[in-house]
Amino acid sequence: MSVNNFQYIIIGGSTKCATTSVFAYLANHPSIASSKVKESRFFWMDEYPLKNGAYNIVDGIESYEQVFLEKTGANIRLEATPDYLYSRDTALAIKENLEDVKLIFIVRNPIERIISWYKFAKQLNLILATETIEAYINQQLNYVGNDAPQHLRSVEQGLYGKYLKHYFEIFGKDKICVLDYEQISSNPLKAMKSIADFLKIDAAFYESYSFEVLNKSVQVKDAKSFNTYRNLRRSLRRNFKNIMPTFLKAPFQNAFKKVDNMYMERNTTNYDELILEPTMYAKLERYYEADQVWVKSIIKH
Repeated sequence: MSVNNFQYIIIGGSTKCATTSVFAYLANHPSIASSKVKESRFFWMDEYPLKNGAYNIVDGIESYEQVFLEKTGANIRLEATPDYLYSRDTALAIKENLEDVKLIFIVRNPIERIISWYKFAKQLNLILATETIEAYINQQLNYVGNDAPQHLRSVEQGLYGKYLKHYFEIFGKDKICVLDYEQISSNPLKAMKSIADFLKIDAAFYESYSFEVLNKSVQVKDAKSFNTYRNLRRSLRRNFKNIMPTFLKAPFQNAFKKVDNMYMERNTTNYDELILEPTMYAKLERYYEADQVWVKSIIKH
């Protein structure tokens, strides 16, 4: 079967904006078959360092077939790679290779997103436990080169409009839905019905849906051991999802979730409220001001 026998939904951005949750909500819809892993990175063009997925566009578009799970009755395929937003070449590759595709982007108050990235970077042991958020921000304001890793791009990548304009230029506004993170966190039912209407799928599915927030940043007691556990968890999920018979998947997921909840309860703590210094907050507001005016004008309400 050809790749282009299907319609595609791509959640293309942004990071730390509830893309994991929205991916899960859509993946559970009966009309949609999701990718085997959330971030396939199939169309990623190496704009900056990211680990490549198992398949890539350089292998040919028909290898995209291998990215997705099979699901009876589903004629729509879904993937979510939030870094797609930041690559114009990715946008062009999607346009050139997929005949029927719609794109979803989720944005967030860029300053709140920086705070979330700062917490996440500490969680993953990517920055020193003693590093202040002001130091984390200043490092990025002073320099972001092509070799900068993902977690040191949180400031510049909050300029969503700079990148969204490429997608609007290439796909047109009818193929793109832009939502605000607050819409999803405050009223996920309304947000998902809005997305369902955009995708022309049955919105009634979400009326009795249990919305769970996924991939929240947490404060871990030991970053090194947490990341060992995190990598093991990811590997187990990926491998069992591919080989396990359908009738065993739900019991396995339920058992896995209980173990995961126990681990997280014992090895994480609540974050103390993190407040930026007023001068830094004002500096960031000026940095994002013009971009935010445009972004707010294209958010779906």
